[in-house]
Amino acid sequence: MDANNLEISRQSALAAENQPAGLVFFKQLFDSLSDGVYIVDKERKILYWNRGAQALTGYSQDEAAGRYCNSGVFNHTDGAGCKLCEGNCPLLKVIETQQPQYKRMFFRHKDRRCIAVAMHCMPLKNERDEIVGVVGMFRDASEAAALDDAYNKLRELSEKDALTGTTNRRQLDKIIPDQLRLLKRSGIPFSVILLDIDRFKQIKKTLCRGEGDEILVHFAQILRRQCRGSDIIGRFKEGMFLILLRQQNLELAVQMAERLRIAVSTSRQLRRNLTASLGVTEATFDDTTAGVMKRVTQALHRARTCGGNRVESLEPETVA
Repeated sequence: MDANNLEISRQSALAAENQPAGLVFFKQLFDSLSDGVYIVDKERKILYWNRGAQALTGYSQDEAAGRYCNSGVFNHTDGAGCKLCEGNCPLLKVIETQQPQYKRMFFRHKDRRCIAVAMHCMPLKNERDEIVGVVGMFRDASEAAALDDAYNKLRELSEKDALTGTTNRRQLDKIIPDQLRLLKRSGIPFSVILLDIDRFKQIKKTLCRGEGDEILVHFAQILRRQCRGSDIIGRFKEGMFLILLRQQNLELAVQMAERLRIAVSTSRQLRRNLTASLGVTEATFDDTTAGVMKRVTQALHRARTCGGNRVESLEPETVA
C-alpha cells in the first residue's frame, strides 16, 4: 500500500475517534481491502483486525482483538528468525519516534506456517497531536521473499568455490582491496596466509580419479576447524588456499599458520601423509593489493625451498 493510501486510512481512523458514522466508514474502508490492517493502542493491544488480516493470517477479528501484539501469538520475526516483538518491533518504533516505519517480516499463520509480509506502520494521533496508537498494514510478500532468497543463494554460489565451498578466486580478488580500504580508514590490521599443499601436482598424478578433489575438500575442512568465524578462507588455485585474518598482526598470524601446518601434518582425515607450506605477511597503511600478494608469495616460496612443511613470514621492508 502506498503512502497516499496510508494517509487516507490514518485520517479515516482519526475521524472514527469522535464520530460513530465515521467508525462505520472506517471499518467498511478497511474491510474492503485485500491488505491486512490492524490497529493497536500504545500498549500494542489489538483494537481492530480487518478481513484482509484474517485472510492472510487465519485469525478472525474475534480471535485477534484484545490480544497484545507482543503476546507471541503471531510470532513476528525478521528474515534471520529473530523475534521482533522483543526489541525491534516496528509498531513500538512508531510509538517511540512517532514516525512511519516499513519492514519486511514474517507472521506465523494460524496453521503454524510462516508467511512473508511487507509491513507499513503509521502513527495514530488525537486532536491534540498526541499519539494514541498505531495502524499496521501488511500484504503478502511471499513471492518477493522467494525472489530475495533465490538471489541470495545465487550470489552465494557465485562467491564460492564449487568443490571446497570456500571463497572463490574472483571474490578473493575483491576482498583484499576492501580490507586495505578498511585498514586505511580505521587502522584495523589484517594479515594474509598463503598455503600450498606440498608436491600436490606430483601426488595428484598417482591418485585415482576423484581422490585429488577429495584431498582438497578435506583440506578446506581442516582450515575451517582451525580458523575463526571472522577469517576468510578461499581457494586461490589448484592446491593453494588463501586465508585472510581480520584484526590479526603478523605475530598472531604466524602462530595461526603454525597451527594450520600442524593440523595438516597430523590429520587422520587425509589418507596420505600430506604436509603444507605456508607464507605469511601483514598489510600496512601504504600497502597495495599487489604488494601484499608479492610478499606472501615470496614467503611461501621460501617455505617451499626450505623443504616444505614449514611457515615463513615477510614484513614489508623485507620484500626483494
